[in-house]
Amino acid sequence: HNFMRKDLSRSKKLVRNGGRNGLDSITQKSYEIREVLRDIVLILANTGIRTGNELLMLKWRDLEVVKDDGMESIMFHLPHTKTMNKTGLRSVIGYESKRGKNDERYGCWKPLRRIADRFEDLKDLDWDELFEVNEYVFRLPESKEVVKQSALTSNFKYLMKRCPDKGREGGLLRDNKEEKRTLYSLRHTYATFRLMAGMSFDRLSKNMGASIKILEDHYEHVEVKKLANEY
Repeated sequence: HNFMRKDLSRSKKLVRNGGRNGLDSITQKSYEIREVLRDIVLILANTGIRTGNELLMLKWRDLEVVKDDGMESIMFHLPHTKTMNKTGLRSVIGYESKRGKNDERYGCWKPLRRIADRFEDLKDLDWDELFEVNEYVFRLPESKEVVKQSALTSNFKYLMKRCPDKGREGGLLRDNKEEKRTLYSLRHTYATFRLMAGMSFDRLSKNMGASIKILEDHYEHVEVKKLANEY
C-alpha cells in the first residue's frame, strides 16, 4: 500500500518530465493504468471480488450505501458473477477499517472517491448521486474506456517486481512458496484477513460467493494460526 502511493508519485514525474534523465518515460495512458490499478488493488483486498468481468463490468449504479445500526457501508451488486444461488446475483459489502483524521473513510470509500475525482462530471457528486450514474467505474480518464484485464495483469506483475521485499530478487512477485502473486491473490488476502479477524466461514461464504467446504479446505491453515494460543 505504501509503495503504491510512492511509486505513483514517481510515475507522475516520468510523464511530466518526459522521463528521468531522458532515459525513462511512460505514456499518459500507462500512468492512468497505474493510477487505477492502485485503487483496484485496495478494492479487491477489501471486498474479495474476483478480477475480470466481476470487477470490470461494475457500473456506479451497481453500488449502494447501506446503513446498519447507524453505520454506513458500501454494497457492490455484481451483475457478472459466479454464484451458488439460482438467481445469478450476488452482493458484497466492502470492509472498512477504523477511520482516520477528520473522520476520513478508508476501505473502498477512498479509492472510489479518487476514481470519481478524475472525471469532471463525477467529481462533485455526493455518494447517492454518484451511485446513480450509468457509467462503468474503472475507466481511464483520457480515453473513457474501461481498463483492460490484460493491462491490469501485466502492470500488477511489474508492480510486484518493483516493490521491495526484504531484499528478495523479484520483490513481492513470488510468495514464500515461490508461487507468483497475481491480482487474484488479493481475494486470498481478503479471506485471510477476515478469518483472522473472527469472521465465520458461513459469513465469508456469502460475501465471497464460494462454498463453505471450499473455504474450509483452502484456509484451514488460517484457522490453525488464529487459534495458536488455544492449541
